[in-house]
Amino acid sequence: MDAPYRQIAQDIRSRIESGELRPGDRVPSARALVRTWGSRSPPPPRRTRRCRRRG
Repeated sequence: MDAPYRQIAQDIRSRIESGELRPGDRVPSARALVRTWGSRSPPPPRRTRRCRRRG
């Protein structure tokens, strides 16, 4: 099983690819991701920055 941050990143990528998230849309906040994924803590800031850079 992948690390939680990788699962979250894949979920966001899937939302982008499906058109649910479009250019200019805001991705869910770290708090929302924690609630959605049941994670104990938000993804590290460097991981969220990495996702943003990848588009």
